[in-house]
Amino acid sequence: MIMFISCKDNWAARTELINKDNSITLLDKVRQQPELSRFVDLLVKTGYDQVLESSKTFTVWAPTNDALQKVPAATLNDDVLAKLFVANHIVNQNYSVALLKLNGLSEERIQTLNGKYITFSQNGVDEAKLIKADLAVKNGVFHEIDAALEVHQNVYEYVSGLTTNGQKQNNFIKSLNYDLDGAGNKVYAVSGTRNDFSEQIARLSNERGQFTYILLTDDAFDQEYNKLNKYFKVTRTDSRYDSTTVYRTSWNVIKDLVANTIVPIEKLGTSLLSSTGVNIPIDKSAIVSSYRASNGIVYIMNKVNFNVLQDKIRPIVIKGESLTSYSQNDKSANIFTRIRSDENGLQFSDKFISGTGVASFWARGRINNLYSTKYQVYWRALNDQSWSTATPSAPVNFKQKLGFSSAIGSTLPYVDIIPYTTVAYNDPTDKIRPRAPFAEVYLGDITVNTWGNTFLYAIGDAVTTAGLNTISLDYVKLVPIN
Repeated sequence: MIMFISCKDNWAARTELINKDNSITLLDKVRQQPELSRFVDLLVKTGYDQVLESSKTFTVWAPTNDALQKVPAATLNDDVLAKLFVANHIVNQNYSVALLKLNGLSEERIQTLNGKYITFSQNGVDEAKLIKADLAVKNGVFHEIDAALEVHQNVYEYVSGLTTNGQKQNNFIKSLNYDLDGAGNKVYAVSGTRNDFSEQIARLSNERGQFTYILLTDDAFDQEYNKLNKYFKVTRTDSRYDSTTVYRTSWNVIKDLVANTIVPIEKLGTSLLSSTGVNIPIDKSAIVSSYRASNGIVYIMNKVNFNVLQDKIRPIVIKGESLTSYSQNDKSANIFTRIRSDENGLQFSDKFISGTGVASFWARGRINNLYSTKYQVYWRALNDQSWSTATPSAPVNFKQKLGFSSAIGSTLPYVDIIPYTTVAYNDPTDKIRPRAPFAEVYLGDITVNTWGNTFLYAIGDAVTTAGLNTISLDYVKLVPIN
């Protein structure tokens, strides 16, 4: 039994084991176990016998002769594969069950000498169980296990090597490879050394990572593609614009298919939270096959069945303060970004424009990546203007409207326009005078025929009277409805 000096920190505990046999090395200890003779032969074959006789500190998990019988002969007979295999059982520094318990850990992921990671727990390592544990010698710790730690491909290596399932998904991700030219611009080519998916979603080759990756069969990819395609329509039909639709649709199919955790099949529920925050629908009967990779698990599935409007094509929110262009540039003294509180005391910021003396004054902001579909339009707008001084006094209400345009121009060539809507007095902090509810207000519907970027205009009333041509906007929300 290995004891740890309690007055030392955990790193010292990793290196200063007591009650150990300081007279022998790890290689000596392994050689003393007759049931490990085949592993000893492999140590000699690969040169790791010399490593385990060195003065450096290691931990070894040695599989029994019976365990090695189950390892493919091709692995053990090939010099390169055998070296990778043996290195998968050795790590730098001391790792023991006692140390796990000292740290309050049920398990720990550790990098082996071949660069792969294994998971060491109080009962075993990966799928192997401990037969003997925490046997300390002068240059490390020795464990005996009942199964070999086979070298697995990482998620990227595995899916890249497939030649049947998942080709459409794989090929699209490969099309995201790029290099930078002399000016720092992306040049896309399959031979590229960088990749958009790796940089923006998950680097599946990262051995330290932990992933659950859903790879769709080609039919399943097509099913999801066809559900999303209509939201990325463009007006022109030449190859350049068609490729935009293909790219945007394909990206939205694959971007939500990775989880940053390893979930074995017995722990899979009806959904899995992806790294992008979208729930992946899981039907276990749709799993064609699975592969336990060195950094995760891959499920090849013939169906995922995302709910498009719930999971993919989400509402778009445009904050009022993001409207930063104006119909006149000489009214900065009349334009404010304010901090206000709602009826629950929660703070929010809004855009407030008052006293410009200009009829139909407008503020403009950009909406990026607007889907081609029909939307319900909502806003939340605060009217906390002072009441009139007339008798009896009354709230000063005002009207404003929204415009949507794909172009900038003095004539405001709107594609769709939400008509003037009154913003009644609704100051949520006023507990004395009557007020309208301070809430999201439904304004109407718009239809966007072309995917892309557009401009949102918040437009004041067509009068010059102060207080009546006010613009106030917390946010606009566009909710896709079909």
